[in-house]
Amino acid sequence: MPDLHRRRGLYYSWREGEDLLFDETYLRYAENTTSDDRIILFCDVERPLRMRAMAAVNRWVSRNIINESTTQNEAGERVGWLNRAFG
Repeated sequence: MPDLHRRRGLYYSWREGEDLLFDETYLRYAENTTSDDRIILFCDVERPLRMRAMAAVNRWVSRNIINESTTQNEAGERVGWLNRAFG
């Protein structure tokens, strides 16, 4: 089963020729269990919220929490402190 993703006890797998979209605001685990390289396109999509205060909280979390969970894809890239803590 290539590219296994787990969220809230549910498993999703990527299939060739298909896309896989997930909500990064939930903790999840992803793994490529094949020997094939994968190209991953990350796009930040701001969740539409009706209340301005909640939109501001959402932006703050994105800038200050989500950015601190960054991983290292190439040597020399910054690793967020949350990722280091869970590593």
